[in-house]
Amino acid sequence: MEKLLVSACLLSVACRYDGSTLDEKACTERIKRLSTHYHLVPVCPEQLGGLPTPRAKMSFCSLHSDKTGSGGAQVVDINGIDRTSALEAGARECVKLAVALGIEKALLKERSPSCGVRQVYLGESLVEAEGFTARALRRAGLEVISDEEEEFLPGN
Repeated sequence: MEKLLVSACLLSVACRYDGSTLDEKACTERIKRLSTHYHLVPVCPEQLGGLPTPRAKMSFCSLHSDKTGSGGAQVVDINGIDRTSALEAGARECVKLAVALGIEKALLKERSPSCGVRQVYLGESLVEAEGFTARALRRAGLEVISDEEEEFLPGN
């Protein structure tokens, strides 16, 4: 069975910035659906990058400006602390894990500064851009799917 890298919060792991979980019923249904087609591999890039749970809410203060590397993207938390290096480290760990396990697809939580596939917060504004982990996984050759478009996965 194919492996699927999944944002751990989508599987009801209490790893969100505020320590909460997503809707338990929706997560249980997602697990049932996906686990009939995939071996699920949960990851939380923020935790892999060394950030605690709970942690201060974060957003981009500058976005990726090029097609390679971080391109000057920067993320700060609500206390003004730069968290960019932690997000870069978490993204690298996710790529290492995906490569080591031969994973070709990832299902990630939209709007996260790590996992956002199509949208992230730039300050208080929602903008079209990708988070550090989504970008790194895509650049490593994985198919990266937003939780808001998971209907494209088998079983949906």
